[in-house]
Amino acid sequence: IIAWEARTFTATGPKVLFFGNKKDLLHIISYEKLATEQTIVIVEDIISAIKVGRAYPALCLFGSSMDKLLLSRLKRLLGAWGEGKPHLTFWLDQDKLNDSMKYAAAAIMAGFETALVHTVSDPKFYDAPHIKATIQGVLDA
Repeated sequence: IIAWEARTFTATGPKVLFFGNKKDLLHIISYEKLATEQTIVIVEDIISAIKVGRAYPALCLFGSSMDKLLLSRLKRLLGAWGEGKPHLTFWLDQDKLNDSMKYAAAAIMAGFETALVHTVSDPKFYDAPHIKATIQGVLDA
């Protein structure tokens, strides 16, 4: 085990406990879909990553922060998949829209193409067809 996350349901204390170093994690759900899909969808939590991963490659941030090291590692990883700019789609929770825009701007500066998905609910609350249609709609725009 490299890291693990626990959820607390008490009224006091933190909502999520994380053990391990988040900076050492670069786990893309449905990594093999990079051969056919044009983007990696970046989400906040592992349940959202699993659900989005049914349609597109998905990366869980294990929270809502993203740094330049992660972008650098992603760029190096995606560079192996072929020509053109790598593409990232950010689908953070509704209250993190400003963070999504900030991360997308940093990704553009790092050489990525980007897209933003903004919905009322977190990705984990949608079914696979809705997730696929939502992301495809943003990519086609």
